Amino acid sequence: MTQLMKARQVAARLQVTVEWFYRNRAQLEAADFPRPLPGFKQGRWSAEAIEDWISRGSAGDQAEPPEPEPQSIEDLQERLRATLETRGRKIAARVHAKRGAAGRA
Repeated sequence: MTQLMKARQVAARLQVTVEWFYRNRAQLEAADFPRPLPGFKQGRWSAEAIEDWISRGSAGDQAEPPEPEPQSIEDLQERLRATLETRGRKIAARVHAKRGAAGRA
């Protein structure tokens, strides 16, 4: 049986926000991205088709999409949250590496 994915699951798999996914869905489909399965009131996608598309390399840069222009305050807040989260992880990794190096000296 085919596993089905909701839009939020597809977006998470592509490492984008749901908003970005919906805004850019037509462009993705133009790049041979799987279309939603028929017969569902809200979109459902085949997990296998999504994975196949990614493994074929069709995702291109979709894992790190170009930053869309913020369309709302929520988009801007999401971008800021993601940026701060990424920077925080990088800083924590550097601090951890320095402490490890100091302990070995």
